[in-house]
Amino acid sequence: MFPSTRHGTLLYVSDRGGHSTTLDGGAANVLKHSAGSLSAADVPVADGVVIDASALESQPPPWLDAFAGDVYVLAAPQATLPDWVQAAGVPVIDPSFVSLLTGTVPTGDAGRPETETREAAGGVPAAGREDAAAEDGHTDGDGDAVAQFEPLSAVPFPIALLDGDGVIRFVNRSWVEFGRENGRGPDESDIGTNYLELCERADDTFASAATKAIQRVLAGDVDTEQVEYPCHASGERRWYSLLAVPIEGDGPLEAALVHHDVSQYRQHINVLDRVLRHNLRNKANIILGHAAALASDRDDETATAATTIGAAARELLSLSEQARRYQEVSTDDRPTTAIDVVAVVSEVTERLNRKFPRAVIETSLPGAAAVRATQSLSLVVHEVVENAIVHNDRTDPWVRVEVVRVHEGGDERVSIRVVDDGPGIPREDRRLLTGGLEEHPIRHGSQLGVWVVSSLVTSLDGTVVVEPHSPRGSVVTMTFPSAVAEDVADVDGRD
Repeated sequence: MFPSTRHGTLLYVSDRGGHSTTLDGGAANVLKHSAGSLSAADVPVADGVVIDASALESQPPPWLDAFAGDVYVLAAPQATLPDWVQAAGVPVIDPSFVSLLTGTVPTGDAGRPETETREAAGGVPAAGREDAAAEDGHTDGDGDAVAQFEPLSAVPFPIALLDGDGVIRFVNRSWVEFGRENGRGPDESDIGTNYLELCERADDTFASAATKAIQRVLAGDVDTEQVEYPCHASGERRWYSLLAVPIEGDGPLEAALVHHDVSQYRQHINVLDRVLRHNLRNKANIILGHAAALASDRDDETATAATTIGAAARELLSLSEQARRYQEVSTDDRPTTAIDVVAVVSEVTERLNRKFPRAVIETSLPGAAAVRATQSLSLVVHEVVENAIVHNDRTDPWVRVEVVRVHEGGDERVSIRVVDDGPGIPREDRRLLTGGLEEHPIRHGSQLGVWVVSSLVTSLDGTVVVEPHSPRGSVVTMTFPSAVAEDVADVDGRD
């Protein structure tokens, strides 16, 4: 991911040898240069610069006057710095804050990998107001406990620090400004507010994803969590990334929340997606046309080759269509609503019956069963049922779709079970479907569909279980939180 800040990317200046002990590995939004490689004529375009203490000399670097962005010095609390740093009022950032500056966190000593949660969180709060008790960083009164974080007030993107219960104990100046820009009232303050409770009150999939991400960080289960969410205002479509990272030490603060503006990144991805899919469709259709002409050739070898070419082109078109469907639902920022699973399953199976007339598709459905979801639920059901049909090696593939209510830990949930009599799901695809592979290269088109299902089910707070079916085949069970039936919306998620 490319997490841009509110004001842009950061330039990191290491010592003259190009060595860095604090930004090893770097991040996509950090431009790294050694002090000796910079001059006033070729300062990189960036809106903030972090100068490593090892690169400082008795006088400011000559290129600094040509740099128009914010300036920081990265140094340990007891480091001796040149006089000009204090005289110029340059904020000093502790090396422990590097993860907040870059939007990344290095792998911990236990070897736990970073995890990402790619979802939108429309109800995720990111705001505050200036407290009369402090001009820059705003705290809850535990001055000694949070004093070490005061340099974060100069960081140009919103940051809040939480205690172990999720209560906000510190916000920086950018957090305050962000709140004011988004209509927060003059008397509102986030200090002392439980951020987890704010997310829970928002009551949508996006805020729920944020809540769980923060809870995992506070519990020490992961080193970092990242959630993307919409924050549209004044007719402008904006997306932000919420990064949750742990705070080490014995103090009351246990997690930091950092908000990065990723709107431009998402816009670039969407443009590339449309261009690539458009070109892919056009070229594949040209290939299909020529393959059809060659298939009529009297030479058997030429006709066989043409058939193979045509099959490959159709697979490319299918892959493009899968990518289009996923792009549509993954960028949908509408909140979740109550949707009747029975209506979704009925519509999907009717559509697939028309598409695959030789398939036998049975259903076992109650009168109604509501879950909290978006229009992506229809895509999930379609992908699982269609995969059960197209990957079945029988002449007349059989599939049965069941909707059942289940109780887990006192909560009622709704399960969709898709049973087939095919050859079974490959082991690698089973692991991909159930989230057993954190990072996995998509090796063929069918795996894209599997990954799409896994990603969307997770985004809807659901789970996937794959089991064998006797005497042959597989059972894919997707389970989602139930909803109040009276609030049910249309199948596509619109009221």
